[in-house]
Amino acid sequence: MALQDSDNFIVGRGDESYKITYQDLKDDLNYVPPPVGTIDTPTVLSPNDGAGGGATSYIESDTITKVEGGGENVYTTDTIASVADVTSWNQTVDWSATGAISGSQKNSISNAFDGNSGTRWCSAQSSNCTYTFATPIVSSDVQFNVFTNDGGRFYVNKGEPDQIEQRGPFTGIISFSGTLINFNTEEGSAGDGVEAVVVNGVTLVDPGVSGAPVVGNTLTFPTDNNFDKFEVGDVVQDPRGWNQSREWSATTTGSFLSGYEAPNGFDGDLSTLVVGDSYE
Repeated sequence: MALQDSDNFIVGRGDESYKITYQDLKDDLNYVPPPVGTIDTPTVLSPNDGAGGGATSYIESDTITKVEGGGENVYTTDTIASVADVTSWNQTVDWSATGAISGSQKNSISNAFDGNSGTRWCSAQSSNCTYTFATPIVSSDVQFNVFTNDGGRFYVNKGEPDQIEQRGPFTGIISFSGTLINFNTEEGSAGDGVEAVVVNGVTLVDPGVSGAPVVGNTLTFPTDNNFDKFEVGDVVQDPRGWNQSREWSATTTGSFLSGYEAPNGFDGDLSTLVVGDSYE
């Protein structure tokens, strides 16, 4: 039988008797009623191995099955106004026409800026030639694709305090960091020179040369509606595609430097290079 607040109790104190209600008794004892509802049985968590040994440890919880606000969010932007290709070539400057040539050259300087690693700018035999940029280029990542025979030499910033000299025989990449002013080739026998100049991963190529590799797209919108919903690194859409209709490297012939063979040109990786005397 459950007690009610109006129930009476008789309390004996010595020879005297007193009456008290159940409500008065609860008030006198600061009674707190039990909670309404049920209490779920808690999950006992296990510590990581090694916990309690003095080292940093982390509590292992149950598997997270739901996150508030999780799921897919869909945001709509304005209709794309235009799409422009992003290439791995820098054709903003007529590099061949604006730079200065001093010395005797065997092949045209345009060979260094034609986007074709199969051609080469060379100085005349037993001579040297310097190309000087119209405007110096400041970069922490400049790479020259160079070939020199025995007795040949290649210089970056010849005559400057930070000059780099590479003596032949050498075939490969010469790296430079700083303010690029000039580069020079000194031919020892035949064919020493520069095949390409790459700055910050982008090859310097004269305007008008076609065939630039497309590495992405620039999307232009009328407004920035909902742009605040995206963060750097979000993948909106990857427009690039691969043509794998044939095995391209298998049909390429030529003489290649070890580690820079034809498959490098068809592996989808812009950081790998093909280096050789000639190939097609």
